[in-house]
Amino acid sequence: MTDATRPTGVINTVTGPLPPSALGPTTMHEHVLTVGGETFRRRYLHRLPDATSDIWDEPLTLATRGRLQHDFTAQHANLNLDNDEIAAAELRELAQAGGRSLVEASAIGMRADPRRVAAAAIAAGVHIVMSTGFYCTDFWPDRYHDTTTTDLSELMIRELTEGIGDTDIKAGHIKCGVKSLDDREHRLLLAAVDASKHTGAPVTVHPGSGTGRHVATILLDAGLDPTRIVLAHADAYLLENDLNRLVTDPAASIINLDYHHELLSLGVTLSFDCFGQNWAEPDLGLVIENDWQRLAAVTTLINEGHSAQLVLGTDVFLPMLTRRGGGHGYRHLFARILPWLRNAGVTETDLEQMTTRNPRRLLTLASTV
Repeated sequence: MTDATRPTGVINTVTGPLPPSALGPTTMHEHVLTVGGETFRRRYLHRLPDATSDIWDEPLTLATRGRLQHDFTAQHANLNLDNDEIAAAELRELAQAGGRSLVEASAIGMRADPRRVAAAAIAAGVHIVMSTGFYCTDFWPDRYHDTTTTDLSELMIRELTEGIGDTDIKAGHIKCGVKSLDDREHRLLLAAVDASKHTGAPVTVHPGSGTGRHVATILLDAGLDPTRIVLAHADAYLLENDLNRLVTDPAASIINLDYHHELLSLGVTLSFDCFGQNWAEPDLGLVIENDWQRLAAVTTLINEGHSAQLVLGTDVFLPMLTRRGGGHGYRHLFARILPWLRNAGVTETDLEQMTTRNPRRLLTLASTV
């Protein structure tokens, strides 16, 4: 990056403004402390009302960890990241593995008190960028259900420029959760465009099944610069996730990058952010991709010249995904994934592009914010 193209604004972190040059290696989609996870269980029970809840009140232990691998909502203790000491410990391990910064992608409906997140960041010595915006429509607090696009935009701008709630901790990133693209989520997307135009903040969208292309169209048609758009969970679109089809049709397991090529051609950034996850919901007929498939896709896209439009993460959104909950934790990206990419022939230049240069470009706000 030349002096002429180097970002000149600031990056909002939970401990204050950060010069872009200080950001360092960054995981772009994580969760540190969360609330509202009970909604995941309500979703599951809506589809399987007779599902058993025999371990609902039990603690997360090795005895129940295997069960959660196939029904992560079965245990209340697995639905929210609510332990400050564990959060700090997991973040320390991220730093020890080489990570310097993290985007806390929890928006309103999932987002915890920013003061707690700031305390964890200070304890671990990492930079954390918090999010404004909202998660999917079924997570919205009741008081926001009928909020207009204008009021949603003003809320986001206020959190980006003044502070979240009654704190002076500013958000540095806009998160939009999309489940069904209902009217509420459509208003959210339009508000995010307006807030981004005012502040320069990037907009990351959690796209519901099959909505990624539609989301990109809405944002671009509303005038958002494609270089400010991040479409999360690009991993979820690599191959079939219907268990029955995968079992009965071996060809369904072949990686397909048509979705990714189409979106990359629009100029947006794709986030491969579920590294380390291998849970499934077989009773709902759902399985997800694994790390080898994610690595194959990322390596292919890098070799095609797309590293300037890719960011990475592990989306630790449940206790079972932390190291202390039997998962791989935030450290997995730097301790395992990057070394595996190096072994596959990915250059240091491309690794720096995805983990440092692209996050720096995206997270740098207008100098007036």
